[in-house]
Order: sequence, then C-alpha cells, then structure tokens
Amino acid sequence: MEESKIPKERREVLDRIKEYEKLGGENFFNDVENDPPTKVLMPEDVDYLKKKLSNKIKNLSCRRIVTKMLKKYAVEHQIEIVGMENLEKISGGAILTTNHFHHFDSAPLVYALKKLRPKHKFHIVIREGNYQIPGFFGFLLKNYNTFPLSSNMRTMVNLNNAIGTVLKKNHFVVVYPEQSMWWKYRKPRYYRIGAFKWASKNNVPLVPCFVTMEDMDTLEEDGLPAQKLTLHIGEPIYPDSKLTVKENADIMLNKNKEFTVGVYESTYGVKYDL
Repeated sequence: MEESKIPKERREVLDRIKEYEKLGGENFFNDVENDPPTKVLMPEDVDYLKKKLSNKIKNLSCRRIVTKMLKKYAVEHQIEIVGMENLEKISGGAILTTNHFHHFDSAPLVYALKKLRPKHKFHIVIREGNYQIPGFFGFLLKNYNTFPLSSNMRTMVNLNNAIGTVLKKNHFVVVYPEQSMWWKYRKPRYYRIGAFKWASKNNVPLVPCFVTMEDMDTLEEDGLPAQKLTLHIGEPIYPDSKLTVKENADIMLNKNKEFTVGVYESTYGVKYDL
C-alpha cells in the first residue's frame, strides 16, 4: 500500500502507534487519536441506568438504529465467530473483554451477543471523551447501552454501582482492558486491571475475546484494505471464592492475556513480541 494514499491524519496516528510501541510500558495506554479536549463528566451528567423517561426513549431509538447498522457492518466485514459455545455457557451476568482497534470494534462482539440472545441486555464501557462527541455518532455513543468512564471519583462510584446493578440482573458488560484505541493494531496490548476487578468483586465470570483481522480486496476511505473480522471467544474464567479481589483479578488478567496471545500467534503465524 502506497503511504501517499493514506490521509495525513491517519499516517500521524500510525506514526504515534509505532513510537509508543517502541517506548513500551505505560505508553501502551496512551491515546493516539487527535481527539478534541473534553470536560470532566460529573455525576449529574450521566444517567447510567437510564432512569429518566427521556433517556429510556433515546436508548430505545439508538438500539433500533444500531441493530440495523450491525447487520450492514457484519456483511461488509464478513464477521465470523469462533467459540460461540463458550458464550453459551454463561447463564448469568458476565464481564466480556475485547481488543480496541477501531471506533466500531465492539461490533463483532455485539453481533455475537445479538445472534446468541437477541433480547439479552449488555452495556459497553467507553472513554470519557466519547460520551461527549457531537453529531449523529455522538448521539449513539451517549444514548446507546454505554457506560462512560470519568476522571471524577464520584462519577466513577456511580459507574461501579451501575455495573454491580446490571450484573446482578444477569446483563453482560463489555470492557476494553487495553484502555485506548490503537487504530487497526493487531497485537494484544497491556491491560488495565479494572475489568478484572469488576468481575472478581461482583463474583461473575470473565469471558476473554479477541478480534483478528484479514486484509480484503477492497479499500476503505483511509486508503488501507478493508478488514475481514473474526471474533474469538475464550473459555469463561471464574473467580475463586478463596482468593481476594486483587488475587482473582490478577489471575483473570493473566489468563485473558494467555488466551489473546494464543489466538494472535495461531492466527497470524508469528511469535508475540511485546
């Protein structure tokens, strides 16, 4: 692919990814996109459980829109699912993790959830700034089944409580443990502990997932090949009642990483080197 055909803004993102990958460590959590500045989300800014009638109505509208978008996205990216039987084993609430490489990279996982249980409820944890994006996609991110993070501690308490509430109702919560989005990055990255603590603290299984990519013949607007996406779903990882929240979280994190590295190496035929 000729680099000149890739938009300047996308080339800058790819350069930042290369730089942070070379630096390693905490740099794997750095944002690489040219996102506009955002304000801190305060408790009154987020109705996590959609208690207000107006938010319930907006959520219903968004769910209908996203369902249609998902069907189109699934066809365009030839989404395949490996390991659906592992998701079928879950009868109650669960935390599901997946890699973060695109604005719509939750689509394969949501597609799998919809295919398995069309009416099963789920929520997606998103970054603070995504909750404040303007326009149509901003409307979807704010009013769909999203749980935004916040740099305000009181808002985070509300988020933690909301996650605990929906897990008790047997909902699924989708989390990106890699934190920041690295555009079309194929390797598993380092993880923040949050997703694994939520699973451990709420005594629910952690289901590790990983999306792999394959170049297609068609090109996208960014000048790079469109990607065929395959969602790999791993065995549920259950917390051990004899261990502390932190001990369980650490074990879950390591097992999640083992699964994703295994999928990466077997799919791409290369040795994982981070």
